[in-house]
Amino acid sequence: MLSLFGKINVEQAKYTTEEEYDKFSIRTYKPAVAVVTDCPATVDDHGNKESFQRLAKYIGVIGKPQNEAPDGSEEKISMTAPVINTQEENDLERVELTAPVMNRSAGDSHQMAFILPSSYTIDNAPKPTDLRVKLQEIPQQRKAALSFSGTCSEDTAQEMAHKLLEGIRKENIPLSESTERKIGAGERFFEVARYNPPWTIPFLRTNEVLIPLD
Repeated sequence: MLSLFGKINVEQAKYTTEEEYDKFSIRTYKPAVAVVTDCPATVDDHGNKESFQRLAKYIGVIGKPQNEAPDGSEEKISMTAPVINTQEENDLERVELTAPVMNRSAGDSHQMAFILPSSYTIDNAPKPTDLRVKLQEIPQQRKAALSFSGTCSEDTAQEMAHKLLEGIRKENIPLSESTERKIGAGERFFEVARYNPPWTIPFLRTNEVLIPLD
């Protein structure tokens, strides 16, 4: 069970690296389909476990898949990495179906997301049968990324996000209007990406903080 020792042996979100800096990189993520559900505002909150389980049940990691494929059957879906915690925008265009993959609410609510395997589109992805889970199209996005290992607590995520922001400012890299607004309002301006299952040895876990650039 190599995942115990930190090996990431599932499909990962697709991106190309535009530029590498000393402590971080700039990436362009390809369009994708995600399954989302609401989650607590911090990665420490025990409610994150419940959110994770809702998404895991959608893909069939926990028991029978809670979804409906186009042919009416339940379809087991491969796990991918990372699992993402994010804050949704009021004006983000959403494509929602009743299926557990990635759930992003409006305003200052927070969501947890699984990126579906690249073979899925919004049209052929199984629909969630849990109304708390939704499908969402994710457009191509540029993000700054900083990787770190170990347990990802809320304090650690905040520390790493501010280190990343400091690096971005130092290199005079422009941020999106949305990100600048969140920073100015004291809101959460970054995403947390976790690549390993819960049973991975803590110090071998791979995590990232991501800041949207467009």
